[in-house]
Amino acid sequence: PKFDGQIKISGAVLLETQVPFNAKNNFKDYISSAGGYSGDSWVKNSYVVYANGKAATTKRFLFFKSYPKIYPGSEIIVPKNPVLKAMSTGEIIGISSAMA
Repeated sequence: PKFDGQIKISGAVLLETQVPFNAKNNFKDYISSAGGYSGDSWVKNSYVVYANGKAATTKRFLFFKSYPKIYPGSEIIVPKNPVLKAMSTGEIIGISSAMA
């Protein structure tokens, strides 16, 4: 395959972009180069898709976060936070009357 020295940052970031690979940069540096996270981003489920097709996710243990290593040709994807819809008054009345 052709060598691709670019890192693509997409998803819920302020500016979806491609930046050149730099071995000194880490996950957070690349997110910063895309303007940072947007308001509706799901930060803890961010992941990286490598050039060979494999993926690595952000991991958490207590207060510690482990970000995946970035290699040339990778794509960083930040998903949007799912919108939780509250039940309407009619749905609550319907469920409570069925239970009664």
